[in-house]
Amino acid sequence: MEWRACGVTLLGLCLWGCGKSQDGEFHDYPGEEARKTVTESTDDGQSLGSTDGANQTGEPTAVEPNADTSPTPQPIDPKTLPPTAPAVAEKQKGDDKPLSAGDPSDSPTETAAKPREIKVLIPNKEFQEVGPENAIRVSYDDIDLLKVLNMDPVPADCVKYFPEWLKNLDGQRIRLRGFMYPPFQETDLPFFVLARDNAICCFGRDPKRYDVIDVTMRDGETTDYIANRPFDVVGVFHIAPETSQGQLYQLYLIDDAVVIEP
Repeated sequence: MEWRACGVTLLGLCLWGCGKSQDGEFHDYPGEEARKTVTESTDDGQSLGSTDGANQTGEPTAVEPNADTSPTPQPIDPKTLPPTAPAVAEKQKGDDKPLSAGDPSDSPTETAAKPREIKVLIPNKEFQEVGPENAIRVSYDDIDLLKVLNMDPVPADCVKYFPEWLKNLDGQRIRLRGFMYPPFQETDLPFFVLARDNAICCFGRDPKRYDVIDVTMRDGETTDYIANRPFDVVGVFHIAPETSQGQLYQLYLIDDAVVIEP
């Protein structure tokens, strides 16, 4: 058995350095120190050169250690590149005006919304007295100028379009339900802003002038911050428009107010 194992070992050593080709002849294989020459070609058949130290003739060339042997980049013909974006589409024939990012003619223009026609939608309105101090119950819908007058945007001279019933609310004690806009402090508030809904209070929705009302507490009265739940305010209602540079920034006020929590 020992001689068989020895014979197998000798046979393996003999076959290590040779191999049989398709023509039946044995050829020597190169050793580990010889490097394989790989030649890349372009589409037209031109050689780009060797990537491992061989020249175009197949003869080995000396390669310095750490030398850059990457292929030399070839120039790119711009005509062969595909379009980079569908936005740069061909214009209609006969229009040779170049496209540019800042050309307003290449993109649709935005048109500003036209003001609505101001007209009285609720010519008459009656209110009921409720609760203490003979206050009349008013809702935000009652003072919503879009619902009352089809008014959008609200002009600085909006009061002259008010129907009589809305003008007559000025100076009356009302009871109005809303949400408290977050103040700078949470306790002992002498005044605050009453908002139509908690989307205005908490999520940054841009309110209309009639959606937010400055409330001033009655002398000697304060309130604490009421978060994320509706409550009633009883106080004297005022139509008090204020403008700055032609823009309306205040429309309604409530003073001499007390807070009634549910």
